[in-house]
Amino acid sequence: MNDAARAPRPGTVVSVYVPHGRVPGHAHFEYKLSFLDALAALVASWLTEGPHLVLRGDINVAPTDDDVFHPDAFAGLTHVTPMEREAMERVLAAGLVDLEVARWGATARRWAWWNYGTGYSRNLGMRIDMIAADAGLAARLDTTWIDHVERGVDKPSDHAALLADFRLAVTE
Repeated sequence: MNDAARAPRPGTVVSVYVPHGRVPGHAHFEYKLSFLDALAALVASWLTEGPHLVLRGDINVAPTDDDVFHPDAFAGLTHVTPMEREAMERVLAAGLVDLEVARWGATARRWAWWNYGTGYSRNLGMRIDMIAADAGLAARLDTTWIDHVERGVDKPSDHAALLADFRLAVTE
């Protein structure tokens, strides 16, 4: 075995799109829940391969009521059901830290998604994008930030990029 094959991997970054789910009770919704359960199992497996794991992307779940501009506006809709929230919690419980929550707190109300139209200008958003990392890497988190630049173009995405900065070198 050569030295490169024995060298530890620097880490794994996984970009994920969790299916939308359409509406609670629909076959696509059941698939979404199954997808999240499979993702939780994969996260647990990836964490054994170490040393670090970052999971990021459009999770299509608002983890709490604080992650939507007004919970009543989403009552009965996908993204906010207890089943989706519990499934997403199982993904995190597999060994990940939600970096937005770690940096800004659970009630920070920092959106990276807004519906087309006036949603962005009125800040009527949701936190359905996430960056999560293993506890070791999360301990080196400097900050997370939302890139609003692309929202200024003529036909922007309904999502803004969510990014994280880490301290890679230990400073004394």
